[in-house]
Amino acid sequence: MISKEAMVYKPYRNPKAILYGIIFIVAVAIPISILIYLFLEGSLIFTVTLSAIMLAVLFLFAYLTFFGKNLNYELSTQEIKINFGLLKKKIACNMIANAEIVDLKIILRILAHSVPGFQWGSFKTSIGNINVYATKLSGEFVVITLNDGEKIALSPAEPQPFLWALKEKALVAN
Repeated sequence: MISKEAMVYKPYRNPKAILYGIIFIVAVAIPISILIYLFLEGSLIFTVTLSAIMLAVLFLFAYLTFFGKNLNYELSTQEIKINFGLLKKKIACNMIANAEIVDLKIILRILAHSVPGFQWGSFKTSIGNINVYATKLSGEFVVITLNDGEKIALSPAEPQPFLWALKEKALVAN
């Protein structure tokens, strides 16, 4: 639930992400469909069980591909809440040491999830290892450095107004 004093910022939207997502799902769906067809030769319980598992995998891939559409950044005086799908990440404003706009490129997944139009987790980037909650692979990101040295990259649609609001909230919290 969004608090009254919170401001919600939408992420950058890549117009081709939906197209790439559909291509990704079709690429997964074709082999699964072939396997389900081949399962029809076996016993009924075998066919139903494996078909259900394969369809569950397909729906999981579809969900993970398209839940980036629900990503938003909620800024309040106490915290930043990153909402993505069913998951949420909270960052207390008093934990923020620095925030800046950085032009970076995501190079390699370390422990992360990446599908067309949505990336989250730990990535190696052009400026080191960063936790990313974003909808693009390169360009301008708002990079937040926490007191413990952890870096978090976000991709709001309008980075400069988001950064101004973030710095204002972080100063109020400190």
